[in-house]
Amino acid sequence: MKLTGARWVSPLFVVTIALAGFFSVAGLLASQGAAQATARVDILVIDGMTQFGALTRPAVVFFHDTHQKAVAEAGGNCSTCHRTKDETLSLLFARTENDSREQVMKAYHDNCIACHKETKAAGKETGPVTCGQCHRERPDVENAFSKIAFDRSLHFRHVQDDKNKCEACHHSYNEQTQQRYYKKGEEASCFYCHGKEPQGKAAPSQSAAHNSCVLCHKGLADKNEKAGPVECAGCHSAEARKNIKVVEEPPRYTRNQPDYSLMQTPMPEGRPRMEPVPFAHKAHEDYEQSCRACHHRSLEACNTCHTIAGDKKGDFVNLSSAMHQVAAQESCVGCHTRQQRAPECAGCHVAPLASGPDKGSCVSCHQAVPPADRSAVPPEMAQLKDEQIAAFLALEKRRPVTGTYPQDDIPEIVVMNAFSSQYQGSNLPHRKIVNTLLEKMRDSNLASQFHREEGLMCAGCHHNSPVSKKPPRCTSCHAGVGGGKDLAKPGAVAAYHQQCIGCHEVMGIEKAVGCTDCHKEKNENRPLTDKILENDF
Repeated sequence: MKLTGARWVSPLFVVTIALAGFFSVAGLLASQGAAQATARVDILVIDGMTQFGALTRPAVVFFHDTHQKAVAEAGGNCSTCHRTKDETLSLLFARTENDSREQVMKAYHDNCIACHKETKAAGKETGPVTCGQCHRERPDVENAFSKIAFDRSLHFRHVQDDKNKCEACHHSYNEQTQQRYYKKGEEASCFYCHGKEPQGKAAPSQSAAHNSCVLCHKGLADKNEKAGPVECAGCHSAEARKNIKVVEEPPRYTRNQPDYSLMQTPMPEGRPRMEPVPFAHKAHEDYEQSCRACHHRSLEACNTCHTIAGDKKGDFVNLSSAMHQVAAQESCVGCHTRQQRAPECAGCHVAPLASGPDKGSCVSCHQAVPPADRSAVPPEMAQLKDEQIAAFLALEKRRPVTGTYPQDDIPEIVVMNAFSSQYQGSNLPHRKIVNTLLEKMRDSNLASQFHREEGLMCAGCHHNSPVSKKPPRCTSCHAGVGGGKDLAKPGAVAAYHQQCIGCHEVMGIEKAVGCTDCHKEKNENRPLTDKILENDF
């Protein structure tokens, strides 16, 4: 049997936890009201008949690992239940295609029920043989399936075990000869060709992964060699994955990628252009487990698909949008935005990010690049291209900012005492807050690169005003209790509470979220009606 991963192994019996095109792990499982549902990882829901119309009976819940074990004990293997097409094991049951409702129904009724009856006749424990035993409204099971990521640690361990034979898993496809081939230096993510659905000759990612990975594991196990998991639970149980060895600092991927690069695109004649962006490629690799985090469709340069004007190859997303979209996971700004939503950053960043980054921050990335002076770089970098050296020198010129103003210039206590007849003023521990925020971001490379001056961190609270040691008072913009006509500028009381309590919530600070956590009441014995009439709430 030939596998999609370009390996040859003996017939095997282990297959997928989700049969492509027919099975889905659905939410209709027994957690819908079952008193004591049993959590399982190997659940398949046979509901693919929906492609031919509405189901006339409830979908069938199938336990793959249980059947796998029974088939193995009976001397069977994968081909007992699965057929082969184009040298690849089909993940459909007893067929390779879904031709019609009748064909699919017959495949299950003829094979499943017949096997159960035969096993029962032999006096062995077996499965259902009647309609109602299979098609149940509320099966008492709960889906505990979770995805597994082929991260850098797992990749490195496979590279070691295969003695750097990348062709064991990686291959490309020649459309003219209709043959798979391997070429050193062209290794890429499986998902670039194997998508969620079949793409030409490329099997769906689910089929490709289980044919290549699981069947390889089983082939090695059959030869009593070290192998990975062969059952659903081995990969898709969160508990079982805790036993998978993790390499704490795996080496970087070897794909001839640069340590540094200069991100720039030639502009049409006569059009202005932004300064290029020096990019530390190697440093960014440490933040992600896969190249697909940025190179989401191929390992080509971004401007291959995302041109200045936009192109069909890049879904007409132009280069500027591809780099700056706040909501896009693959864009530079989108990735930085996600980092800024971490609890230690969110207090300052979560509200301003609704409208995207400040345009003044362009110079944090786009900057004039010095000449490629090879005498200014370490000897081990001498072999780099001029562009990479220029990018390195530009990045070296940056001055990371990891601090703020001297302590004596930061007020220790700020009294918030405006507009309240009910509560006393709040003594804001200003310096303590500043130092706490500073400590949380001290080790953040992102913060040190983008906080371009010592006072920029103050803008998290003192927004929409120039960076200064003595910013204007909040009430210079947020006037009165109710504010003015500009809805973007609430009154001072609302602004204080929105800023302070909002920050505490997004940063996970559980204290100081109630009135008396910050204020003491001026007269706790006043009648409630007086408080209401004075609009102190």
